[in-house]
Amino acid sequence: MTVHVEWTQGIARTYDNGHQFENADPFVSVIKVDKIGPDAVLLSADLTQRKLTRTDLAELKIELITAGFSLVYCWLKVGRKVPYGGRVIRTTGSLALWEIEL
Repeated sequence: MTVHVEWTQGIARTYDNGHQFENADPFVSVIKVDKIGPDAVLLSADLTQRKLTRTDLAELKIELITAGFSLVYCWLKVGRKVPYGGRVIRTTGSLALWEIEL
């Protein structure tokens, strides 16, 4: 018998410049990362103290690509612009499911 453990959930924390996890610095946001396929993740940022910047998202994008992901899905309010050329997959009420190719 062999056992393989595959983690399917994670947390990404964003920090302002000069701050980092190792110093127990305060974070800007906590982003829940759910692996939903071999190359896809679903993101949700519930604990955000300020609007995420393009720089925050660029760093997260690098981390996800490095980890082997090429697709990101996220739910946003209908009408919001998603970076990196995302497209709406479907809508439900006032929410839209976006797919973003990394």
